[in-house]
Amino acid sequence: MRICKLLFLLGILFLARPSDAQRFELGFMAGACNYQGDLTPGTARISFGNPHPAFGVHLGYEVNDIITIRGKITLTSMSGYDDQARKSWRLERNLHFKSSLQEAGINIEIYGLNVFKFMSNVAFHPYVVTGFNVFRFNPKAQYGTGVNKIWVPLQPLGTEGQGTPEFPDRKKYNLTEFSIPWGFGIRYTFNNYFSVSMDLTQRWTFTDYLDDVSKTYAPLDMLLSANGETAANLSYRGYELGFDQEITRDTPRGNPKENDWYVITNVTFIAKFAPIWDKLSEKKARCYKGF
Repeated sequence: MRICKLLFLLGILFLARPSDAQRFELGFMAGACNYQGDLTPGTARISFGNPHPAFGVHLGYEVNDIITIRGKITLTSMSGYDDQARKSWRLERNLHFKSSLQEAGINIEIYGLNVFKFMSNVAFHPYVVTGFNVFRFNPKAQYGTGVNKIWVPLQPLGTEGQGTPEFPDRKKYNLTEFSIPWGFGIRYTFNNYFSVSMDLTQRWTFTDYLDDVSKTYAPLDMLLSANGETAANLSYRGYELGFDQEITRDTPRGNPKENDWYVITNVTFIAKFAPIWDKLSEKKARCYKGF
């Protein structure tokens, strides 16, 4: 019954208030991406520290006055550093990461709900965003000294014991994952052809490894033997600051109860254009009028 009700409501959204000006649109986005996870600055899981530039493009279709569907591609990056934290155990852990991020997806913007009906004749149009994304990331950490420092990909190392006989339940995480966008925004319409929108959209992911940190430590001597020196040295970096914490398989390294996620705040410049079949129809109509 719930599925039937959902399909019924979606049908209403697609059929209600059909627009006389159904159009395609092309948009270009610029904004900022903020990572949220085990290495966020300060004390909270939610932070707008360390913003990274985000750029994207979309091709959209205005189904009716309520729904616009967009196919989007976004390029950005993210990072996190324990040395920006306030908790002593994080300062001692001394981890950091950076990662590029490429995202593609289908997003749905929902306008014109009854609560906004009084604004239907105004140039400002609030909306909510949802949809489905696939994205690729690749966390790296800086390793070495002096001029020999390099950025090392972390996933192949198995820094939490992935791929070792001692942790058979820990598999190396995928670098391609899915996310569900959820956010809100407002669009300003200049005329029938140009508009600009601003929105803040969270991406709820299905991974806790955007930053390569999730569960407990693997014992460093075991990690050294199984996955190598680099994996052991990048699993716990307190030694670089003179700390000497005892590491066991039960020592927390991250918070496995919450997945990592990210948020993108952006401004999008949009140009609308009529579908080619609409232009052909108009051309035929003009021809018929000539007879």
